[in-house]
Amino acid sequence: MAEVHNPLEGMTVREILNCHKDELPHEALFDKILQWHDETKGKRPKDRTDLEHFEDVLKYMNVLIKKDDFPSEILDKKLKGSDEYRQLEDIIAKLDEVEEALLLCTALYHDIGKAILRPRHGPEGADIIKDSGYEDRERFYNLGFYRSDIYLMSNLIRFHDYLAMVGTGETSYLTFTEVLYPVTNISLAKEKKFLDYLLLLNLADMAGSIVGEISSEDFTRYMHDFNLIKKAHKNISEKVYEDIFKEKRDKTISDEDLHKQTVSARDLIDVISELRRLTENTTIERLRRILRAGFKVSRGGLERTEKRRLIAYKDWIETPYKQPGQYQETKKFEEWFIEDDVAPVIESTRGLNIGQEFYTKFAFICKLDYKLGFISALVEKMLSTELKSAPKARRSAHDLRRDLALAVLKLVSTLVEAFGDFTSNNTRIGLGFERLKEMDQSYKERFLERLTGKQGGFKEAEALTKLRNSTNLWVITP
Repeated sequence: MAEVHNPLEGMTVREILNCHKDELPHEALFDKILQWHDETKGKRPKDRTDLEHFEDVLKYMNVLIKKDDFPSEILDKKLKGSDEYRQLEDIIAKLDEVEEALLLCTALYHDIGKAILRPRHGPEGADIIKDSGYEDRERFYNLGFYRSDIYLMSNLIRFHDYLAMVGTGETSYLTFTEVLYPVTNISLAKEKKFLDYLLLLNLADMAGSIVGEISSEDFTRYMHDFNLIKKAHKNISEKVYEDIFKEKRDKTISDEDLHKQTVSARDLIDVISELRRLTENTTIERLRRILRAGFKVSRGGLERTEKRRLIAYKDWIETPYKQPGQYQETKKFEEWFIEDDVAPVIESTRGLNIGQEFYTKFAFICKLDYKLGFISALVEKMLSTELKSAPKARRSAHDLRRDLALAVLKLVSTLVEAFGDFTSNNTRIGLGFERLKEMDQSYKERFLERLTGKQGGFKEAEALTKLRNSTNLWVITP
């Protein structure tokens, strides 16, 4: 990259559009985003718009890349001094001005694909940048970027939400096949800090999505996944090029040349094999994350609609009772399915007699239920039913965490049984429930109630059959 003319540092999106619009590539797409913002705010003033999200992500990237200053606007102050934060601090400290400019520009364009197609905005936005026409390319060049920088921004945009999706269990680690395979990510061979840049973009995007501080729980999980992917990246390189690493030990090859050679000749099967092993070994953790994400979303919904009952329920389960056989929850309500709370998941896998075939096939279901919208609705239905009945009488041997885990695992195992054969020959697939979301609200309530098993096993089985028959499937390439 040449000397960068960076109009983005410290500026908002509106300021950039007002002052530098003629310099920006693809300015017509920003006009569309701005138009949608004005229309939405005119009709629904409280709704957050794409433009406001753009503003926040750019702002948080500016905050994040500041050196010698803890980003308290983004991270919980409890994280200061933690191993995870020290690692992030080290990554940020090594950024130069050119890299900072590239990250700010990527943050500005990260969701530009929404101006074309919202559901696939990551890949769509990446293609917009990569396939920039002559005029837009010249504008990138005038900002100081080279052609390789345009490809780098494109690939970062393509994968900008992968860590967030893996963090909720919506996707498996096999999703990162596209990131670690040089045919689908040509920047990996040229830029050995690609994964560091991707981490920073994911963090800024997450902070912009929640508008503020990333919790200690989420940040720790982010860094955990980041390190697992970096380790997988290293393991693949070592497996493919043991002889080159021997040269490295003999100091006959530079770090940069080593990186380029190990990445460029990497075979797809090596990438899939490494990530498959990682995914299979963390299946219980993925299921826990799905439950945790669904629980957090549904709890937030209930806090708005059934706050009194929710408070009463929390008091009920967290009050000690010593009578034999009475309900006694060992976890605080807010901590259900947090961190290592996997016992309900393990009990459910044993109860359903889940075998190794499930772990393998589920690994290749790389994408499941966009933003976990349907699973969150199922969890909310079960919680809502519980709130209405639980405080009336203390029931023995009742564990809602186990019930939630069992309901979600039945749903997932039904999908694995129905669609698992599509994953043969290392085929990665995605499953979605868009047709179920379009149900009439009253019918949807009855359907969710059947899935909870409250009406008996037969109607639950009937609902699971309908779920299977209403599921969308697509194949993920390469």
